[in-house]
Amino acid sequence: MAWPNDRSPRGGAGHSASLAQSATFTVATLVDAGAGSLRQAITTANSTPGADLIRFAVPGAGVRTIALLSSLPAITETVTLDATTQPGYAGTPLIELNGISAGPATHGLLLLGDACVVRGLAIARFSLDGIRIQSGSGSRVEGCFIGTDATGRFPLGNRDGGITIFESFGNRIGGLTSAERNILSGRNRSGIFIFGADSAGNEVLGNYIGVDVTGTNSLANTNAGVVIQDASGNTIGGSVSGARNVISANGQVGVLVRGDSADGNVIAGNAVGTDAAGRLNLGNALDGILVDGAPNTVIGGAEPGAGNIISANRNRGIYIRADGARTGRVQGNLIGTDGTGTNRLGNSFSGITLSGIPGTLVGGSNRFGRNVISGNGQSGLVIEGG
Repeated sequence: MAWPNDRSPRGGAGHSASLAQSATFTVATLVDAGAGSLRQAITTANSTPGADLIRFAVPGAGVRTIALLSSLPAITETVTLDATTQPGYAGTPLIELNGISAGPATHGLLLLGDACVVRGLAIARFSLDGIRIQSGSGSRVEGCFIGTDATGRFPLGNRDGGITIFESFGNRIGGLTSAERNILSGRNRSGIFIFGADSAGNEVLGNYIGVDVTGTNSLANTNAGVVIQDASGNTIGGSVSGARNVISANGQVGVLVRGDSADGNVIAGNAVGTDAAGRLNLGNALDGILVDGAPNTVIGGAEPGAGNIISANRNRGIYIRADGARTGRVQGNLIGTDGTGTNRLGNSFSGITLSGIPGTLVGGSNRFGRNVISGNGQSGLVIEGG
């Protein structure tokens, strides 16, 4: 497919790391503004040409909270904002951005530049998104707890998305290692929201969305886990080791893909409705995956590791609906079983429902394309209309 405005996605490992850093700025205080503050570091980095680094050296032990009193400046240049540099960091955030006093219409961070990196922050209680990536490309968010406290166990949600990507392409949320995993849970409206015609080629890899840091306990977002709206060519998960997102326990559907222009999105290798191991019932409150009018959506795949576990959800496992011809593929998934495929972990209604969707392929001609659709509360497969 053609990428928007003839651009190809540039995100992924190493994209921004290849840019030499021009200058380093240190956050050394918790105060909202002035010398040594995060606000001043962002302002100075924006006015300094080149790819800059913002590091942290805030005095004191344990979690250090920056209580913002207004919006931070948007990040308009290539900046790496790396809270894993805070002394004592050992895998969970030590720097928290708290937006409870930041006022209305406030994002935790707003990224407008290309190839930015945000790493190792806890971001909570903002009136809009925890992080909003808009108009730039090739940015990464890694090792952040967005919507929880710094332990990743208690809900402190942002009012809108944990992360929202709007008209921005080639970004990567998470990664293939546990250090890159984001926790996007704790009463955000949605964990991740990707929308807009230019929001193509984004990757969501290895995150916990709707569960806590252990991957075994519910810590729900209020609406969906992941929403893709009118955006094409995005990938949620993958077939390689470490790509699995856990998208469970959310207040509505696990994954929602909607819009006639949401073409060619891929949902592969995830646990949707279970814990990280695929064993426990952590069902989403509605469907596991809902595809609404989005053509050529791929759920799973016919190669090893591409299949999703889609189980224990309170409505259907997969619901695909549209008016008119919409093709797509459902392959290699476990729908209504645990991760071994041998124990029942049923969705409450049907395993798969296709409504008005001519041309959808369910299964395949090799063993990797085979779905296991068992243990569900109603029919395994329902085809209706169209």
